Amino acid sequence: MNNKGLSLRRLGRPEEALRAFDQAISVAPDFVKPYSNKGETLVLMDRRVEAAQWFRKALQVEPNYPRAVQGLRQCGSMEPSKSDQERMERLAHDYPEATRVAMEAVQWLAIARFDEALTRFNEAVRLAPSVPAFHDMKAECLNHMGRSHEALEHSVRATDLDPTFVSAWVSRAWANLGKEDFAEALRCSEHALSLSQNHDMAWNNAGAALMLLGRFREALERFDKALALNANNVVAAENRAACRRQLQHHDFTVIGADQLDLARLALQAGKKVAVIFDFELPNIDWSKVIVLTQEFEALRVIDLVDRSLEVLHAMANRLQQQGGNRLALDLTIRAKQKQRDSL
Repeated sequence: MNNKGLSLRRLGRPEEALRAFDQAISVAPDFVKPYSNKGETLVLMDRRVEAAQWFRKALQVEPNYPRAVQGLRQCGSMEPSKSDQERMERLAHDYPEATRVAMEAVQWLAIARFDEALTRFNEAVRLAPSVPAFHDMKAECLNHMGRSHEALEHSVRATDLDPTFVSAWVSRAWANLGKEDFAEALRCSEHALSLSQNHDMAWNNAGAALMLLGRFREALERFDKALALNANNVVAAENRAACRRQLQHHDFTVIGADQLDLARLALQAGKKVAVIFDFELPNIDWSKVIVLTQEFEALRVIDLVDRSLEVLHAMANRLQQQGGNRLALDLTIRAKQKQRDSL
């Protein structure tokens, strides 16, 4: 499938190439090449923000993979943003050694080498414990690593040191999303937006909290605002699509999982389709389902069985590891709905 993707790209058929790389990733998530090849294809399509995400995923599979490192440089993702550079320059005057270490950490963070980045952020915080920016950067790294409780500790420290620090409130909201404290995540996001209406991730985090609280129409408004500020915010785009699926009317053409080719034809004809099956059937070809969900935003995938919260979370984690982020997100939303219904 990886070689098929390369051939399709050379034939000038990039969308088909992306689907082939997705299939390769789904069946072999520890194989680095299709991640990087997908990133290179997205660069050719001038979708550099998405490309950078796939180069980072490649580096999580194989640290220092040369083509992924080169791809990140091509995307402009190896250097801090202009605002980060300006902030570092201001800090460098008063905290030169801590700033030097933090800048090294930012470089490691850019290529998804989180352990190396965290070691340096720890050192920056040790050298300058009263600087909110270093706590915030460490919180961002910990959020990427899924260590939400520690991320919250440092983002709270940053907001205590500077209550007007917008980025720290955004990091604090992200940490609370990871802890599944959605009401607090919403509060932190709204506080960030009270300080600045121009932070697209603040709008996204507010939308994510509302979405996971089941308030889909309100969430949709926040994602629209995030994308109005940054049309390349891939996370907000995925979240908005998930909200739209939840708000769809249920006039679907229902098709079984053994008829995915028929499902594709119906989707291509503009029909609303729900593929319905038992998520735990042993012979399900997840790669084909994942590719369909990535190709058709409106496709619903419905599980026949009413599963426990624990099973839903485990299935979502497994799908995410296979590249099925969209399916994983839909399952997570379902799990939160089940949780609310049980209260």
